[in-house]
Amino acid sequence: MNQASNKKNSSTKKNIISVIVPVFNDEKRIARCIESVINQSYRDFELIVIDDGSQDSSGLIVNSYTLGDKRIKIIKSTNKGPSVARNIGIKNSIGEFIFFLDSDDYLENDALKSLVNRIKDRNVDLVIGDFFLINNIIIQSKNSSYFSKTENLTKTEINKYVSLYLKRPNKYPLFVYSWGRLFKASIIKNNNLFFNEELRTFEDVDFNFRYLIWVDKICFVKKNILN
Repeated sequence: MNQASNKKNSSTKKNIISVIVPVFNDEKRIARCIESVINQSYRDFELIVIDDGSQDSSGLIVNSYTLGDKRIKIIKSTNKGPSVARNIGIKNSIGEFIFFLDSDDYLENDALKSLVNRIKDRNVDLVIGDFFLINNIIIQSKNSSYFSKTENLTKTEINKYVSLYLKRPNKYPLFVYSWGRLFKASIIKNNNLFFNEELRTFEDVDFNFRYLIWVDKICFVKKNILN
């Protein structure tokens, strides 16, 4: 592990997962997203929802959940996009781990437990879960074409995968998204790894690749954790 990522971050709390959800005008789906976090079998989390200037009732819906659960908080922001919203979430998080979730997605009940167990048991710096895309039909992620089972990737294997992505990005999507994976907050905060707020596309790829600079080993979990 790089020395910079070994520095103790006094602002984080051990075992807590900070789930960060940007929301903008998604009143029809945000409740389901929140419920999927509340119903997790892993209970040591905080849920930070950034209301990115919603003009519908999204903020009111989120606020209603904060009244009954102290682990949930809402932060109001002017509409500046998901990169700014996620950065606000990072800066206000207290967890040892960070998990990004979109407001139109929802977690399987044991998603957080599966990921946190892997990141600890396998001594890795990043753990990535599999997923299904649902739009009237269920579509399996393209990760299955490369991974036949749960496995660790060393630095050399990570670099090999990145090379494949650069040649055929549509076929190798492991680092295309920021959601559905568990990051170490210490790596993010100690190295100022925030989302590039100037980017309007591929901001997730940019964030992931900068995070990988500080990573020695990752784990892909061959298990559907979100939809």
